[in-house]
Amino acid sequence: MLKTEETSKYIAKLPRGIIGATIFVSIAPLILQLTFFNFGNPSIHHIEDSVLDNVSVRSLIFEEYIGFFVHLILEWSGVTIALSTAALSFIQYKMTGNTTAPIIGIVLFFAGCMDAFHTLAAANIIESIAFNDNFIPFTWTLSRIFNAAILLLGIALVINYNDVILKYRKNHIMWVICFIVFIITYGIVHYCAVASALPNTYYPNFWISRPYDIIPLVLYVILFTILIPTLKRKDPGVFVEALLWSMLPAIATQIHMAVGSDRLFDEHFNIAHFLKSISYVIPFIGIIMDYMYMYQLDHIRMEEMEKAQKVLQGKNKELEQFAFITSHDLQEPLRTISSFSDLLQEQDLSQLDKESKRFIYYIGQASKRMSMLIHGLLEYSRLGKNRELKKVNINEILSHVQDDMQVVIEETNTIIEYVDLPVVYGYPLELRLLFQNLISNAIKFRKPTEAPFIKISSAHIDGEWMFGIQDNGVGIDEKFRQKIFIIFQRLTSKSDGEGTGIGLAHCQKIINLHHGQIWVESEVGVGSTFYFTINTEEE
Repeated sequence: MLKTEETSKYIAKLPRGIIGATIFVSIAPLILQLTFFNFGNPSIHHIEDSVLDNVSVRSLIFEEYIGFFVHLILEWSGVTIALSTAALSFIQYKMTGNTTAPIIGIVLFFAGCMDAFHTLAAANIIESIAFNDNFIPFTWTLSRIFNAAILLLGIALVINYNDVILKYRKNHIMWVICFIVFIITYGIVHYCAVASALPNTYYPNFWISRPYDIIPLVLYVILFTILIPTLKRKDPGVFVEALLWSMLPAIATQIHMAVGSDRLFDEHFNIAHFLKSISYVIPFIGIIMDYMYMYQLDHIRMEEMEKAQKVLQGKNKELEQFAFITSHDLQEPLRTISSFSDLLQEQDLSQLDKESKRFIYYIGQASKRMSMLIHGLLEYSRLGKNRELKKVNINEILSHVQDDMQVVIEETNTIIEYVDLPVVYGYPLELRLLFQNLISNAIKFRKPTEAPFIKISSAHIDGEWMFGIQDNGVGIDEKFRQKIFIIFQRLTSKSDGEGTGIGLAHCQKIINLHHGQIWVESEVGVGSTFYFTINTEEE
């Protein structure tokens, strides 16, 4: 886990320079207007008395259509940026699972589609029935209301959405939102394209020349002051913060259009279209910076993981050395105790009473058991050392296991049944020990009156191989089923049979090395089935 002091400088925040630039760009055109800087395009009516020679005609045509060209460039720039931001938001969703980005991305995508229709139709690239002078203002107003409204609804959905439903059905919800917004977008575009007459939306002789642009202005103000700050408290990412500040040029856009523009391509008209493009640029910058912060955090995490891995490797090496040295040093006195115990039992013990003989016997048994425990602990510490992942044929593994256990299998009349087990990627020595331990346990804990029958099966489920080792032994009580995989835990007394309580702990560790799970289902007096999974991937 990353330390707080190390990651605090990487908390996702929009740089102050970008915020300051956004504020400046939003108010700069108005300041420049006051200094008599003209952003508008001339009207053909201003030069209708010119002498119409060839040069004048070309100049007239250029001045008439320059407004359309500027409008096309500004609008299409905004459309391209909006669609790019939407695409990046869905990529971010696939990477992080954060649902805020794709819902806003859906809004930006369809807002961009609406703006694209407005742009192409205004340039007569897409034909519309309505007259262009009325078509451009109406589709502009409609697209801005649509943009603000679906952004408001999308953010409200993100804020109030139930996290539990989102966790299990978020992909379905995304498609439903896409479909609904698509139907609305298509309906608006279809109406604008086929309508012979569109409502008048601008009144050049009034103080508020475009009264319908007040609607998106109010919606953007609500978004800037209430909804997006609420969303930011829930999701404090750069993308959301950038979306918040993008409302400033959006609000400025609507002010210029509502109370300033009184004809097509005048200076307020052009400023508004420029600022609208800026309102798309800010979220685009935000999502790019989100990717940059994600990269920085991933880089830090990788460095921390590498450091932790080195520390862990060092600790593991120390533990291995400690286990080896300890076991080696402990084995020497144990061998001495065991040897002297054997010598005593070989001597004439007639002079000793029964209790003394029993003490000597217990000393011998205890030293042998201690030696087994130390050996088992040493083997446990070595599991997974010098691992090499390779293809392992489980049929061959079981064949070798049966050869090693041939004597005990014949003595107990054990039957082991399996057919066409798979080839998996794993660690051969560890897998061999896994099957040997489970088969050995099945034989050890057999019923006194019944020969052991062991059935081994496999199934491929969700990219993993699941194995089952079923026996007809004495079974395991339910209260012990989790306890049996803990090292040194034995469910029987020492007199019930040999064992150190390490065998199933070995199995647990081997399954952990293969990124799988192991568990047991059992019924006392009927038998047990040990299940475990192994990942089929190479790495």
